[in-house]
Amino acid sequence: MSSNSIGDAGACAIGSNVSWINLKKLRLSNNKIGDEGGHAIGTNYMWSHLLELNLSANQIADKTAKALGGNTAWPLLQKLELGENNILENNGIALSMNESWNLIEELNLRQNMLGDETAKAIANTKTWGYLRVLDLSDNQISDAGASAFARSEIPQGKLQDSSREAPRLKALRKYNQLRRTFKD
Repeated sequence: MSSNSIGDAGACAIGSNVSWINLKKLRLSNNKIGDEGGHAIGTNYMWSHLLELNLSANQIADKTAKALGGNTAWPLLQKLELGENNILENNGIALSMNESWNLIEELNLRQNMLGDETAKAIANTKTWGYLRVLDLSDNQISDAGASAFARSEIPQGKLQDSSREAPRLKALRKYNQLRRTFKD
């Protein structure tokens, strides 16, 4: 259902759906969905089989990020696309607090308003051991945020940076590998 004009009213209707108990993928990118509609999607507790959610290129912000961060009903979620929205730093951190997404493999948060604290929070998340693609490009992350990944609990060999700003993260990974080599 991507690239339509669903808006908040349509997203609220979708979010209130209790009959899609076997829903696996929900793609709602580029639909003019604001925070009310995003919140309704993020608080749906019936989609326990959801594997993939795409809310990129909408107008979702903090209320949606808080709802998603607190959602414990989607333990099978593997891919979350939230790029090109209006998520601020504090609620980027709220997303990283979700401990039920044990199987998350891909997280896209590009082009929001996230900074070093969100990067640090994601790097310190201990339950996202399967995370392998993380896109934080076009945010407000400096070296301080990027360096948190050098000390991250996320297995370094699995994480792939899909952003266009990868050189900084790659350099930190290389440094971390060399540091481990010389410690041994």
